[in-house]
Order: sequence, then C-alpha cells, then structure tokens
Amino acid sequence: MNLFLALFWLVLGVGVFIVQALNPRAGLRIVNSDYSIGWLCLFFFVFNMGRWLLTRRRRRQQVQEPTPWRDARPAPKQITDPQFDFSEKPAVDEKRE
Repeated sequence: MNLFLALFWLVLGVGVFIVQALNPRAGLRIVNSDYSIGWLCLFFFVFNMGRWLLTRRRRRQQVQEPTPWRDARPAPKQITDPQFDFSEKPAVDEKRE
C-alpha cells in the first residue's frame, strides 16, 4: 500500500511541476506561500517510500529472528502421575447389571 501511495505522489508531484513549467501562471501553490504543491507531493513520496522500506526490513528481520518470548526448542515432556491420569474411561463393572 505504501509503495502504491509513493508512486501516486511521485506521479502527481511530477505532473504539477510539468504543468507549472508549461504554464507559469497556473495557481498550483500552497496557500499563503510561494512554494509549489509539487514539493508537498514529493515530500509525501519520500515519506511513503521510507515507510515501505522500513516495513520490508521489519518483515525480513521477523522471519530471520525468533521472537524472544517464544523459544525455538520444543517443550520438555512432562512426567505425569498415572493415578491422576483421567484421559482413559474407567472400566465398566459387570457385576452392577
């Protein structure tokens, strides 16, 4: 998404500069200043490119490094007391019938 926005702002900024170069009277200026709107568009281009590059770098680091709270080693097998193992059903007593 950030790459798409960066390219959008680049095309828009270059387009504004081209329009101003072809028509110096075009009113494409920031309000109450002598700066072109093209500079604002180029600022947004650089901002979004930076966010895109940092996001890519962060994703690569997350893939390469395991998280500190989750260890890569498997958990040790716990020794359980068979008297407290309730996973099996009790045997049916035939005398009760």
